[in-house]
Amino acid sequence: MKDNDFHKLIEQQNAQKKAGKYAEFEKKHDLPEANTVKAKQKHTVRYIPFGSVLSALCLIIVLTFMLNAEKFMPPDSSQTPPSHSLYEAVRIDYTVKEYSANEELPLLYIDWYDVADDVQTWLYVDINNNDDVIYIKEDIANGETGDIVYLYIMDEHTSVDIFTFFEQSCNKTAVIGEVIINWSYRSALSTAFFKYEGYKYYIQLEFPMEEDAILKIAEAMILK
Repeated sequence: MKDNDFHKLIEQQNAQKKAGKYAEFEKKHDLPEANTVKAKQKHTVRYIPFGSVLSALCLIIVLTFMLNAEKFMPPDSSQTPPSHSLYEAVRIDYTVKEYSANEELPLLYIDWYDVADDVQTWLYVDINNNDDVIYIKEDIANGETGDIVYLYIMDEHTSVDIFTFFEQSCNKTAVIGEVIINWSYRSALSTAFFKYEGYKYYIQLEFPMEEDAILKIAEAMILK
């Protein structure tokens, strides 16, 4: 018997008989209860598409971050940096200042080491060759002022997508010596970006006490 014929039949019967026939039909065909079906449909409409979109966006962001880095190298304009696929962060037990001396690289650094409550330094390296450094990251907490700064350093020929937005967010310009500083101020986070002797420097300062506080940090790095 077709569904339509079945429903026509039970509609012609009294309420009690109709209910009994429908219950018998449900049991025979192993149908779920109506309220269960409705709950599942509601859940599917509201949550599954959102989760799928969110997962897709996260995947795009992660792949963009990981697939567009290039190799960190000493300044040499004659070299073309190779394309890069994957990289990872490696925590090191020495500072940018010490790393610069050990590797004989002319790197600038934030010289708060004597008053720092905490210093954490990472090398972001090629996952297949840890000798290939893509960029350096150092976090410093100043024990005297309470300032927290994040410093990123890479060769000027290196390009990492996440830092493109960093550069674009710096909507102010200042000049220290002959160095052009691009920077921005927000009460929660100030940012600055500049190039110096073949390297790119990105600085973030949490909760700056003054609007130009990040410029003073950049100045101390450049004129030290």
